[in-house]
Amino acid sequence: MPDYLIDLVGGLTTRRFKNRLKVLDFTLKPSRRSEMITEMMQRLSVFDLTDDSAGPELFAGDFDRDNLPESFFKGYLSLFLDNLPEILPGDPLEEYLVTLINLSGRYVAICGTETYRPLADRIGTKVGCSAFAACGDFSQDEMVALANDSSGVITCGKIWYAVAEAMQKPVIRLFQQSEGIWQPDHKDASRILRNWKIS
Repeated sequence: MPDYLIDLVGGLTTRRFKNRLKVLDFTLKPSRRSEMITEMMQRLSVFDLTDDSAGPELFAGDFDRDNLPESFFKGYLSLFLDNLPEILPGDPLEEYLVTLINLSGRYVAICGTETYRPLADRIGTKVGCSAFAACGDFSQDEMVALANDSSGVITCGKIWYAVAEAMQKPVIRLFQQSEGIWQPDHKDASRILRNWKIS
């Protein structure tokens, strides 16, 4: 464990560390990506860090498709559930995710930490064989490789959105938090799919 963790996005990801570490919170307000990186580097300058202008570093190894059902071998989408609050059975956000997967007409690998396994299992039960619940099954590196192997990424948080962008994958960020309430970023699931061009 590090002695300090510098949190630049202020998301749920670092909350589990806050009781055990001295967390320096340099939360940035949402802005255009180029402005955000510039502002981030300005804040980090107090630590004598400079931008190498090389962009984000990301290594996505090969993903072993044998870890997925055979029906996924011809292509699939990856859905990352990380950064969501607890979603109880029957919650409108759960129904929204079920609707989105059904409307996609594609196979979808549902990924995330073990915490989201109950939600992924409920979605998989409702959707059927076109969804594969894999929360907690893959390491972080394997999830990066899976995202890279997929045709497109659907995410609920900032981190996987940034990962997908770095890999130049088609990506949709589904939810935003407004006044403590999580809601779809878009008015309806069908509009997301209609406007999203993937191979």
